[in-house]
Amino acid sequence: METITLARELGKKIQQTNEYQKAQEAKARNDLDIELQTLINEFNLKKIDFERKVGSDELEENEQREKNKEIMTLYNKIMSNPNMADYTAAKNELNGLMKQINSILIMSMNGADPETCDVSSCGGGTAHSGCSGCNGCG
Repeated sequence: METITLARELGKKIQQTNEYQKAQEAKARNDLDIELQTLINEFNLKKIDFERKVGSDELEENEQREKNKEIMTLYNKIMSNPNMADYTAAKNELNGLMKQINSILIMSMNGADPETCDVSSCGGGTAHSGCSGCNGCG
């Protein structure tokens, strides 16, 4: 079987995982949450406006701090929304699965046995044996 065909099969299997399903369901709830979508739109517009004004030196330093504070307040409201919190948690779980899959692929590319390479201890934050070549750790 061709490698690309195997990758497509892996993609289908990933879409069948609980992690993927939970992330999709949480995203759908986000999309239907009008209050959340309004906050996100307001945040995006304020951020774009802020970046434009800062780039053109239209804002004094005090105004910059005040606008930045407004943007951060909106961001905190978005992130404290229960639907966004659920989505963030589900997305983090899916990202964890993807890091494990990626680690297996990278270790295999570096000559490790795909059947036995240990990715269970990889949290993406500290290097451990078997990670040579992995760009996930800082």
